[in-house]
Amino acid sequence: MRSGYLAYVSRAIWALLIAFSFTSTLRPASAAERYASFVIEADTGRVLHQVNADELRYPASLTKMMTAYLTFEALRNGALKLNQPLPVSKHATEVIPSKLGVLPGQTITVEQAVLGIAIKSANDAAIVLAEAIGGTERDFARMMTQRARQLGMTRTTFANAHGLPNLKQVTTARDMATLAQALLRDYPRQYRYFSTEEFTFNGATLRNHDHLLGKYEGADGIKTGFTGRSGFNLVSSAVRDGKRVIAVIFGGQSARTRDAHMVDLLDDGFRSIEIRTANAAQPVKPKIKPEPDEEAPATIVAAAATQPASTPAKKPKVFVNTPAPAVEVEQGDTVDGPTWGIQVGAFKSASQAKHAVADAKRHDRALLANARIDLSVAKTSEGRMHRARFVGLTETQSRAACRALKQQKQICVPVSPTGQLVRATSRAS
Repeated sequence: MRSGYLAYVSRAIWALLIAFSFTSTLRPASAAERYASFVIEADTGRVLHQVNADELRYPASLTKMMTAYLTFEALRNGALKLNQPLPVSKHATEVIPSKLGVLPGQTITVEQAVLGIAIKSANDAAIVLAEAIGGTERDFARMMTQRARQLGMTRTTFANAHGLPNLKQVTTARDMATLAQALLRDYPRQYRYFSTEEFTFNGATLRNHDHLLGKYEGADGIKTGFTGRSGFNLVSSAVRDGKRVIAVIFGGQSARTRDAHMVDLLDDGFRSIEIRTANAAQPVKPKIKPEPDEEAPATIVAAAATQPASTPAKKPKVFVNTPAPAVEVEQGDTVDGPTWGIQVGAFKSASQAKHAVADAKRHDRALLANARIDLSVAKTSEGRMHRARFVGLTETQSRAACRALKQQKQICVPVSPTGQLVRATSRAS
């Protein structure tokens, strides 16, 4: 019995030495090399702030957001149940802290493991979930990367379920905001685990590492992260007056300065939304038709007098989700108001349409920054199709966007103010 205990302690010491050796051999990154930040309006995806948003960074325990996503998916499809006991493997117990401290052969429920990763950021709990879903942590990491690609996280690669140092495990601030959006959109009920401030395990009360909970107005999660290589990371979400902001920070110097910076980013994000909303709500002064000029020629005044006193108002056009046939529009027939759009595909599923607009926005962020996403359903000869469109562009912008996207091998067709797809032709000479 004593020899077995000593062997267990010896293995634990070796694991710590190996981890220390691995992290100490990495070249220390400067604050500038590690820093990145990104802020979006969650409902629209509108970018409110970005610095190094697409530069590769180490996620640290932000990794557990994807571990949670796949766990929520397994719960939804019935592969797991919240009260289901999961076995704790030797591999799970050998991981270095932070962890719950479970022993080989013990079991914890799925819900305990989820609370462990969301609140304690427990590495052993992450491995327990990974092995329950993927069989092995390595296979689970492949599942994580595959799901990341499907969600539009194009620069993210996962190598483990917890976020401990691995040179292959990288992401970006933009990708982590995308993952936060996906958690909120796809699993709003399960998202509450990230809002939980504390839970009790084995008689000990464990408090959430996210210090903004209960201290910043509207904050409701979601995840912290830290390794020596990554610096202090944080993804936060907050809601005020029905508007949600998601913000991401990589490479903070300390937990305190990172949290203070996050407060500034969230404040600025809400302020930007308020300004935009106020500007949109300002009434537009109606144009007043001038009276006929007293000095105008008599023929012009007489012509004006022959016009009917009033013209019946045209009924507004109503666009329904019906197939839009392609029409030919000559170059030069321009109505250059913000009534045009682009279509980047039509698909059998809504998720494919969502991925298409996400891909288009990444390839052409400048021109599509202020466009509105329009995901509608059309009845075609092939059945119901989900159209992926951006609207609220001028004709010039829509044609420029399509040129840029086609250069990136992306599908793009301008959409006229009548909702029809446009095939441009050159004017006959």
